[in-house]
Amino acid sequence: HVKEQYFKAVRKGLVTFNNRQIQWLQYYRLYQDLKKEKDSLKRLTLRKKVEAARQVVFETTTALVQRFVVEHSLLTAHG
Repeated sequence: HVKEQYFKAVRKGLVTFNNRQIQWLQYYRLYQDLKKEKDSLKRLTLRKKVEAARQVVFETTTALVQRFVVEHSLLTAHG
């Protein structure tokens, strides 16, 4: 029930995110993919994406997102 209430609060705008938090989530998911990948060539490609995503996180503003549409999959476990 807590999870449902959380999603409801996000949809209503009671819980807010800033741009950096959203970019961090994308970075984190790429990083998790990198940790799981066994193929060295795929890891190399993923590592470059992770490094680029990390840089985007550092460069992203911390301004709050005005309108944030929540997809259930965005806040749930990746994979």
